[in-house]
Amino acid sequence: MPLDDFLDKIKRDRDLKLPLTHHERLPAHKPHFMDTKTVVPRQLTLALKKLGIDSLYSHQAETIDLSEQGHNSVVITPTASGKSLIYNLSVITDLLKNEGGHALYLFPLKALAQDQAAKLKKLLSIAGLDDKITVDIYDGDTPTRVRTQLRKSPPSIVITNPDMLHLAIMAYHNSWEKMLRNLRFVIIDELHIYRGVFGSHILHILQRLNRLCEHYGTRPKYIATSATIASARELAETLTGQPFKLIELSGAPVNPRHFLFFRPEISYLGFSLKLFAEALNSGLKAIAFTKARRTTELLHSWLKQTYPHLEKKVSSYRAGFLIEERRTIERQLIDGKLNGVISTSALELGIDIGGLDVCVLVGYPGTIATTWQRAGRVGRGNMPSAICLVAGQDQLDQYFTSSPSDFFARSVEKAIVDPANEEIARPHVLCAAQELPISDDDPLWNNDDLKPVINNLVSDGKLLQSASGDRLFSATNRPQRLINIRSGGAQYTIELEGSDRSLGSISGRAVYSECHPGAIYLHRGKRFIVKELDVQGRRVTVEPNDAPYYTLAMFDKETEILEHLKKRKLKGGEVELARLRVTEQLVGYQKRRLQSQSIISRHDLDFPPEAYETIGVVISIPEGTALLCGENGDDFRGGIHGVEHAMLGLAPLFAMCDRNDMGGYSQLLHPQVKTPTVFMYDAQPGGIGLSARLFEMFPELVKKTLRLITGCNCDYGCPSCIHSPKCGSGNVPLDKPAAVTTLKVLAGLLEAPKIVKPMSSKVEVKDVEPSSNQHKNGESSMDIKLPPFPKPVPTPDTWRSDKTGVVFDIETRRSADEVGGWGNISKMGVACISAYRFPQNEWLDFTEETVQDAIELLKESDLVIGFNSIRFDYTVLTGYSDFDFNSLPSYDIMGEIQKVLGHRLSLNAVGSATLGAKKTADGLQSLRWWKEGKLDKIIQYCRYDVEITRDLFYYLLENGYLLFERKGLGLVRAPVRIPEL
Repeated sequence: MPLDDFLDKIKRDRDLKLPLTHHERLPAHKPHFMDTKTVVPRQLTLALKKLGIDSLYSHQAETIDLSEQGHNSVVITPTASGKSLIYNLSVITDLLKNEGGHALYLFPLKALAQDQAAKLKKLLSIAGLDDKITVDIYDGDTPTRVRTQLRKSPPSIVITNPDMLHLAIMAYHNSWEKMLRNLRFVIIDELHIYRGVFGSHILHILQRLNRLCEHYGTRPKYIATSATIASARELAETLTGQPFKLIELSGAPVNPRHFLFFRPEISYLGFSLKLFAEALNSGLKAIAFTKARRTTELLHSWLKQTYPHLEKKVSSYRAGFLIEERRTIERQLIDGKLNGVISTSALELGIDIGGLDVCVLVGYPGTIATTWQRAGRVGRGNMPSAICLVAGQDQLDQYFTSSPSDFFARSVEKAIVDPANEEIARPHVLCAAQELPISDDDPLWNNDDLKPVINNLVSDGKLLQSASGDRLFSATNRPQRLINIRSGGAQYTIELEGSDRSLGSISGRAVYSECHPGAIYLHRGKRFIVKELDVQGRRVTVEPNDAPYYTLAMFDKETEILEHLKKRKLKGGEVELARLRVTEQLVGYQKRRLQSQSIISRHDLDFPPEAYETIGVVISIPEGTALLCGENGDDFRGGIHGVEHAMLGLAPLFAMCDRNDMGGYSQLLHPQVKTPTVFMYDAQPGGIGLSARLFEMFPELVKKTLRLITGCNCDYGCPSCIHSPKCGSGNVPLDKPAAVTTLKVLAGLLEAPKIVKPMSSKVEVKDVEPSSNQHKNGESSMDIKLPPFPKPVPTPDTWRSDKTGVVFDIETRRSADEVGGWGNISKMGVACISAYRFPQNEWLDFTEETVQDAIELLKESDLVIGFNSIRFDYTVLTGYSDFDFNSLPSYDIMGEIQKVLGHRLSLNAVGSATLGAKKTADGLQSLRWWKEGKLDKIIQYCRYDVEITRDLFYYLLENGYLLFERKGLGLVRAPVRIPEL
């Protein structure tokens, strides 16, 4: 069979075989049939036989019987197990017995509704029942004239989506009175889709529908169908407010499947494309699922370049395409004009796209449930299928390809909605009040979750009380139009410059990350550059562009704790659930090369900050953890940043979410928490319940994160453990060893030393001779006495005596967090500058009052030596001078190390390994000293950093290398470039 040829090719092709880490053969299962106790009309049974269906599967018969008995049912069985036949037979059987009855079918996508409507009409036609049971679609594509007719004379079965139910049926329920007075069934297909923000909106829509039905004297039965998810009955009951029976044992046959895990060393995108192309070249039909719209378009673009013979047989498919484009692609897949498609989750649902043989998962989809849902799109009929999971560099990808047994043993995740989300509840309460006044005996009025919402709406004048105070009305006419139930923001149209042609649309905050000015936008394999983002006009203007790069938006963030909800002590540190205000600002973007993903350039953008309130997890880390990291020469700031990334990467293990559903932020000293802090929060206003789930599972999350990072083979951090492709600061700084230390403290495996905080913040005065503590101009502007300078040491003989070198370091008054992020280093301010000039063996101190003298010293020197001086110290000085500091004859030891090793090392790490000299404190301590007025402490700390830097430079001049600790190897040399003198 063709599939066997493809699998053989994988085993013969070295490039395909080497990355294969696991091949799981999933056996076939025979069907289990059952007769119903319900009497199904003879016309239907005959029609089913004509369609090749002689018997019902056990789960189909069981659900039909439960509906006949008056129960609400939720069915969770695999894709292609005949779930649609369950509700079609139940509804048709009921409507034939109850003349004049109606049913409402809800599908999350218009394409799915079209597909299912065609199948239902075919069944009715074959049964000869299409004159008794009528079916029509009522959605955004229905012409106005037809909509009017449907309202006047509703069909037996109305097929729609949640958007139209919200906007056009419930908002005008008087026009739908005939249907609502006789509504016998509500069908909810693809229940698992209704989670997160979307699900929270659907919860309010369905409970508003129940309210209207009660008003019209009906209580319809529900049948919900879903892919496999945990707690499906709980989800159905939460969404509808009704009790449900659960059917989860499938009687449908399962064909043999091959599940292959790949962990390529090269680009996982390039490998996925090769695998996809090989499947097509083997005569198979294939689908490649990606996790992002940009990835979909990149792969389609590369396929056209690399495999031109496949160009006309493959298309991309994603949200944002015009409706005509999507319908054409779907038809061409069914007709065989297309043999392959590269898609986002848009084709994840049960839209009929013909029989497919191979599913390539371009990166782990994010959840177990989603993985099986996508895998279910292949192997229809009695054909075997292959699912190929190609691991990207994300944490979960690496986790499961290294532990495939955990993947197959793991239960599916729980879908989460949040009934208490006030941001979502507020507009729906207004809608309910517009549809029917809220009376004092109304369930809405007496709902504990909604009481504060209603009170706030009354206070804000959004709800108007009757004179008697026993009824509430909406002050807004048609508030339904003000809600976008699918996203957290407005819809933007993407237009081609100089024409009226629309390429598609984008919604929510995604417009800032994907369609900012200068962004590269991809559409069906073609590249465009964004020329303008018109926020007021909700319009993005693009023009064609063939630049060989892509763009990555960069953001600054701030968090403020508004309310403490829950707290729990950890073995080390503390975690709490809190209500937060998150402020995000788009500050620029990077251009990155397509293949290597290396940075080409950075560009600033000026957009106003956006703030929203949400729910988040606040992790307080003991301050002594910084000392533990410092002792090992590790960067504590990079450590907590890495912990943030890794935990967010593993969040989908505990909650059914995508990585984009959550945000994160780490801070060395949060002003409210008073300790180093990591935040993880729901990336939607009001929160969607994800953080609450992570709070419950936090100790387990710490263990899994520690296991992930320590199990990664890299030395200092990589995309498989602590890097993030979505990092707003470009993954700087990051430090793997410090992340491990931090997690061990949280898990109680290491004890952080206690830091005793002073009782007073008065300036300490030292009784030390101040003779050497003079500024360059010979005057001291400090009223405190300072400890002595480190002793001078002889300049190496290799230094030319006629040249003057200066080693310097700066300590600042403010942290990056206090000035709005690392993009504002120039605003940090100088606390002190310490410098050592040689061969004169002269020590000099400067404060902010004499910073110009320090700048003159640097200008006069033949070589300026520092550690991270070019990126940091010079940028601090730009806040005091317009001088181009990059024109100085500079030698940055950290920069030179990075050129050799490909990554940075801390001053403490290099000093400890090369000289046996450790730093006396860290930047966090220095900032604390500044707030306490202890300038003498800061200067002493700064001087010894300069001393270490000087001695490293001298060591380098004499030996031609520096030393550092390499995991598993001990001390090794770094052959750092020696400056020309």
